Amino acid sequence: MSYAENNWDASRRALQEAVESDVRAELVNVAGQFRRHVIGAPGNQRGLVGTLTTKSRGGTQPRQSLGSLPRWAPRGARYLEDKKSFTGHQNWFDNTGWEPHGGTLANFFASDVVNSPGGGEVNVGSGGILEDVFGGISVQVTRNNRGWGINQGTLNLSKDGSKAELQLATIRVRALGRVTESMLRISDSPNQELLGAIAREDPMVALHLRGGRGRYRPTLEPYLKFFLDRAIPQAVSQRIARGVANGRLFRKR
Repeated sequence: MSYAENNWDASRRALQEAVESDVRAELVNVAGQFRRHVIGAPGNQRGLVGTLTTKSRGGTQPRQSLGSLPRWAPRGARYLEDKKSFTGHQNWFDNTGWEPHGGTLANFFASDVVNSPGGGEVNVGSGGILEDVFGGISVQVTRNNRGWGINQGTLNLSKDGSKAELQLATIRVRALGRVTESMLRISDSPNQELLGAIAREDPMVALHLRGGRGRYRPTLEPYLKFFLDRAIPQAVSQRIARGVANGRLFRKR
């Protein structure tokens, strides 16, 4: 308790940075899985495939199979012939080489590129475009009010009295704050609210995600939902668990 009193400001800042790093790593991980399994999916694929997992391991690591989600609406034969002629393939959501808007989705969801120390460029993971569209990541660490317990903390004793834990703070994470419940709806009807948010950033991307006039093809929704509902809680809980187990509470990933 004395340590917490004397080092609160520095510890709070370090914990905020560590948790934000953990949460952003989860967003980068989800964005990477989206790029790998959706943009440029083989032409014979008829829907989302694979299993979503979190970057943070430990505990009961969340996993979600995508195979049970609605299947994608088929594409017309004439469209597939034209795509093969212009791009050389019939892959999903990748129109690279098709002018004048070639590579629309691939470019929009691309990872960041940085200069390599040895020369040339290197692709690095990024969830940046998702933050641009839906809002960034912020972490707040709030010290418990004095009225909650002893010395601005909450003291919890085990039933047999053999263990005591002092809760000194509450962690709150805000991420992709412009995402609404409607945007996370997964069905074969167009997700107008989600498409509208993307259209404000790039109308052509929203048009390609919408597809033709047939059944809607859900793509981004399960990735956003997994990140918000399961990846963030996993990141925070495992950060705290590591701190309890080995003191690595304040170290960044």
